Amino acid sequence: MPSPHTSLMMPPLLPVVTPWSRFRDIGNTVALLTGLIYAVYMLYKRYIEPYLFKTVQQKSKEELFIEIKTELLKSVGDLKCDLGRVSTELSSVQQQQLAVQCVDVSDNLRNLKAEVASLKALLLSR
Repeated sequence: MPSPHTSLMMPPLLPVVTPWSRFRDIGNTVALLTGLIYAVYMLYKRYIEPYLFKTVQQKSKEELFIEIKTELLKSVGDLKCDLGRVSTELSSVQQQQLAVQCVDVSDNLRNLKAEVASLKALLLSR
């Protein structure tokens, strides 16, 4: 005789599928596929593409340093040349100002002598 427990067997329970659980499952699948696609893309970019399409090699650090050094030396040379031109221009301007000042001083001295002479003449004529 069958046991009383086996006679009332229940059917196996099926998981309840709600719209939110379906949405969660689809979201998880999309996230997983996106991650895998991105990993394949990065693998291609880092390893496969440089191997297939060899790009022009970048300059070494020493070459870059030498290039920067030559540009800097050229710039310093240009600055020295410009500084020499500015100093000669400045000295010529200073000489011109000194000449103008000497002319002004001599004119002022002549005017002062003329005024002193006119005052002397006025004082003597009294």
